[in-house]
Amino acid sequence: MVELFGVIVVSVITAIIGPSVVEYVKVKLSNPKKTTDPIRTEITHSKIIHHELEDIREMLKGDRVWITMYHNGGNFLTNNKSMKKFSMMYESCRSGVAQIAHTFTNLPVSLYSRSTEEILNKGHIYIPDYSDHSISTFGLRGASESTNVKSTYSVGLFEIENNQCIGVLGIDYQRKRVLNEEQLVLLNEKAQRIAGYLSNYLSSK
Repeated sequence: MVELFGVIVVSVITAIIGPSVVEYVKVKLSNPKKTTDPIRTEITHSKIIHHELEDIREMLKGDRVWITMYHNGGNFLTNNKSMKKFSMMYESCRSGVAQIAHTFTNLPVSLYSRSTEEILNKGHIYIPDYSDHSISTFGLRGASESTNVKSTYSVGLFEIENNQCIGVLGIDYQRKRVLNEEQLVLLNEKAQRIAGYLSNYLSSK
């Protein structure tokens, strides 16, 4: 009797439960869940960048270190042509210094065409003293006045493979500050490091 019961149970498992398990596995294989959480990935990425910015700010005694990135900002109404814009995507400020990223968001490149052209051609803009009118500020003096910045040093971030400019790394000082050659080399090396990381991150998305 016990043996007969065992045979019946095995038959039920084989005939009903077995195919159900197979169907369950097939459904899981045909609809795999994403192995990565895009929000967690973005947070992890941002933490790496912010760590780099804080490192730069501390090493160069800056008040604010930031990264702006170029992006598509929508289309024109008449011809559907893409608008070229930039936004401050990352920012690290010394305690007591206000953040300005919300102000420099979704801005047309055309508003800062002179500074953008200088970055593209020379790779950097060094402004040790905005009040010195013998120093070209490439149209950035107005922005410096609105943010109480006296000195700015910025370096272009260029994509590894095609050398296209993807953004700008900058450091601001609320008091006049002249960086020496060694400090400028450090800033440029950090910019290259961040550009490489951003290039790899953007190409993997």
